[in-house]
Amino acid sequence: MPASDSLIANLRRNSRSFPVGVGLALGVDSRPCQLVAVGDSLTMVGNPNVGATRMFAGARAHQTLVNVYLGEALVRANPQLADDGIRVEPTSVQAKEYPEG
Repeated sequence: MPASDSLIANLRRNSRSFPVGVGLALGVDSRPCQLVAVGDSLTMVGNPNVGATRMFAGARAHQTLVNVYLGEALVRANPQLADDGIRVEPTSVQAKEYPEG
């Protein structure tokens, strides 16, 4: 079972009203950022957070969206990913900076 399916199954077991048809969606961005101390912990600050948030907002359940840099690396690894049952598809998502996608 993929990790995302396991997470959803655990959430369903521990929730009284977890809706049917809900699935995990992720946005992943890779760019320079800074680690900043906030209280007793570190948090990541920078454009990757904004990009990942916007990609997440455009993702469907059970979908992970990545930026072009990571996407190109995944396309190069596609034969191995396909063997593992992972499908890589180029796509375009509308966002504030890219209203046409």
